[in-house]
Amino acid sequence: MSYTCVDRGSTACPCILMESGQCYTCTMIQHDRCDCSENWQGVCPYTEYVQNGRKSKPFAPVRQHRILEIKKYTPSLSVITLECDTNTWPIYRREGAYCMMMWKDWFVPVSVLSCGNYRDGQGFVCFAINASGPKTKGILEESVEGGHLRIKGPFYGGLKMKVGGENKPLAIVAGKGLAIMPVINNIADLGGRMFSCYLDCDKLSEDFVEDYISDIEYNPVTFATDLEIVAAKIKKDYELCREITGASPQVWLMVSPYYCEKLLELVNVDYDNLVLANHSNLCCGEGVCGSCSYTDKNGITVKNCKCLFF
Repeated sequence: MSYTCVDRGSTACPCILMESGQCYTCTMIQHDRCDCSENWQGVCPYTEYVQNGRKSKPFAPVRQHRILEIKKYTPSLSVITLECDTNTWPIYRREGAYCMMMWKDWFVPVSVLSCGNYRDGQGFVCFAINASGPKTKGILEESVEGGHLRIKGPFYGGLKMKVGGENKPLAIVAGKGLAIMPVINNIADLGGRMFSCYLDCDKLSEDFVEDYISDIEYNPVTFATDLEIVAAKIKKDYELCREITGASPQVWLMVSPYYCEKLLELVNVDYDNLVLANHSNLCCGEGVCGSCSYTDKNGITVKNCKCLFF
């Protein structure tokens, strides 16, 4: 199987994996031979590497952002709005965007909730944080409006999808809880081709739903009791999309690994048409720490924080 890196051809390429001989998309660095005639991915990272003096691009810097607003929705759920340059906020809109928030010397991966221009025209980026452990609790306890928060990124490995899958004419979405953040962040692009949407908002407050989900036309569901019903609806919608367009739709499963596995057992969808939330251990976002490593049956090891789909 061939793999695609989410950073291939970007300003982050070549990365440290190329310098250490571990770029899993470049056979030139792996085996000293080029196989791009069989698996051309639109750009040559090896050429970028040579032209950069056989060195990797620098790691993403940690930046301090002023906290514009903190809105508490429940005792454990808050949304933090950070200031960013009005010309750079669009980089947070890309599919799969997430950042590493810093608490003391620890990184916390958090998906981008929304971004745009703030009331005074300044750029902003929002993150929903659920205080589930010492790091997220620490961030919420120590953050104050007017203060600063350190973040690194954005990175773009928050979704697993097939390259070119974004060109599907229609999409079906199923999501639960805060796993739906990538849908909210990309609704401007996704909404126009969304055929159906099934959301479980039981763990989200009414105010949060009103602020971030009310503009999305969705069917309320409860996965804990209605999983088979939801799966049947997705299957029916999938076939209707194929009849209407002659092409298979994209299926977004923005749920926990448990519900994702259960849905995939009930819904027969080709992996090429899936968009999955990446729930791997995204501890660094740059392929360095190895906590998200995956080795396939051929012995190829990829880093899930960079691998777009496998």
